[in-house]
Amino acid sequence: MDYIPTVPRAEELVDRAFRQAAKIEVRPKSARRDTQAKIDSAISYIESRLSKVVKTFPTFEQLHPFYRELFDLMFGIDNVRKRLGAVQWAHDGIHRLRSTSSRRLSAGEDPDRVRRMVYGRTVSIIDDIADDLLRLDEIRRKMKKAPVIDPDAPILVICGYPNVGKSTLMRRISTGEPEVAHYPFTTKEIHIGHLELPTFRLQVIDTPGLFDRPVEEMNLIERQGIAALRHIADAGIVVMDPTEMCGYLWEKQVHLLDLLREWFTIPLLILENKADSDLFVQRLEGSVPLSADRASEGEIAALVDRIVGLVPAPPMPEWMPPKDL
Repeated sequence: MDYIPTVPRAEELVDRAFRQAAKIEVRPKSARRDTQAKIDSAISYIESRLSKVVKTFPTFEQLHPFYRELFDLMFGIDNVRKRLGAVQWAHDGIHRLRSTSSRRLSAGEDPDRVRRMVYGRTVSIIDDIADDLLRLDEIRRKMKKAPVIDPDAPILVICGYPNVGKSTLMRRISTGEPEVAHYPFTTKEIHIGHLELPTFRLQVIDTPGLFDRPVEEMNLIERQGIAALRHIADAGIVVMDPTEMCGYLWEKQVHLLDLLREWFTIPLLILENKADSDLFVQRLEGSVPLSADRASEGEIAALVDRIVGLVPAPPMPEWMPPKDL
């Protein structure tokens, strides 16, 4: 979302427009023509900046459902539309001042009086949308911080309570250093890594910030934030700690697992971590017992094979002959 340009502040917009127009000299013999040129210069600058604000914000209907739901939760899409509508209103109102000034100058009104009328009305219109411009720039900055995810590529989401070993597992199965991104509803981060497979690249998302408090304490917004992931996840790993050394009772972890099965319709692989502990007892049938931090390369490779079996490979692109054939 980094293609959205900075939204100008009201004072900056007016100041730059009038300073640009001030460069045009008004000569006594051509006062009406020069005044119109001065007015046109200021109006053109403001029109251009306001039009850019409206046109460069994304069309939310065309966004992937993940980003659409994410942004709706972050700042309310209807709120953005309303503010963009106010900017468009200001653009149209200032545009009409061009013909108003031309008509008054042609009627013989004093050029300086016409210019002052246009400038005064312009300042008034821009003042009316000053808060909209401020809020839109805040929204732009938030959009830039949204997780950069390719929703069309396969995605594996790692879920579970804090301290169960999600981040360790992420590092073990991902290639390279995971990217850090901020996710709404939490001051913490998600980590985005990649698993290079023979035929495709799998995106891996670790979500520690979304599960840093018991599920029963999550508010509606937090639960909706988790639900937004359902739009992109192709498979999930639920990491659990049967030793309870993570600080959460097994019953609470099972409750989270039940909720995840309600929230997601994707295949879920259950991993019971800390298998090297003397306290470890495998509690769920069909789960994968593992010690994420001490597992051998062979055990990690076997886990990756299980993951590959869950995730549908992306369709292969149609073969196209070289242009010189």
